[in-house]
Amino acid sequence: MSYYVKLPPRAMFRAQMLATLIQTLITVGVVEFSISSIKDFYSYTQVDRFICTFPHSLYADMIMFGIVGPARMFNSLYPALKYCFLVGFLIAIPSWALRLYFPKVMKYIHSVLIMSGVTMGLDI
Repeated sequence: MSYYVKLPPRAMFRAQMLATLIQTLITVGVVEFSISSIKDFYSYTQVDRFICTFPHSLYADMIMFGIVGPARMFNSLYPALKYCFLVGFLIAIPSWALRLYFPKVMKYIHSVLIMSGVTMGLDI
C-alpha cells in the first residue's frame, strides 16, 4: 500500500514499528490494570462476571494438539475439521463480492468477525 501512495519504505516500516510498540504497551497496561484492580478477574465466581473463557479454551486446544497430535486429530477424531478451512475460504469469496457490489450495505458486515463471534460464543 505504501508503494502505491509513494511513501518511503523505511518511513512506513518505522511508523508500523512505532504503532505496534505503542499498541503493545497500551494493551499490556490495560491488562495489568484490569488484573490488579478487579478482584478475582479470571475466576468463574467473579461478582461482575468479568471472566475470560478464551484462555481456558486455548489451553484445552493446545493440550489436545500436544497430546493427541494433529495427524490423529484431523484424520480419525475430527475428520470434518479439515473442511472447515475450505468453508472459511469459500465464505470469504461471496463476502468480498457482496462488499464490491453493495459497499454501503456491507460496510459494517464482515464474515470473519461474524464467524469469530459465533465461535467465541460457543465457548461460554
